[in-house]
Amino acid sequence: MLLWAQRISKLLSCSERKEKKINIHSDVLLKIAKEKIQTNLSQKTGHLTSLGTAFGVNIINSLGGFGTRNLADETFEYASEISGEKLKEQYYRKNTACNSCPVAMRQAM
Repeated sequence: MLLWAQRISKLLSCSERKEKKINIHSDVLLKIAKEKIQTNLSQKTGHLTSLGTAFGVNIINSLGGFGTRNLADETFEYASEISGEKLKEQYYRKNTACNSCPVAMRQAM
């Protein structure tokens, strides 16, 4: 998810693209929409906030999608040692977030 966000921000900040002006008809409605989106994101991404992007390691590994050894193996026998749960248990200090991000998926270790 973070990689996609970085790719999108690179596309949006590309100097070759012409910026289009967006007309805002109501600052109040814009603020309400922003708050609803942020609340919705916060509620649906709690796993990212609590465990970071490593939350899915155990799930993906159990489904056989955690390709290791240059994709020669579909599972990793030590996946539980690098899972979000284990990392949080051993190294977690606090959550950090990108500016104005409701998800706060970065974990300070």
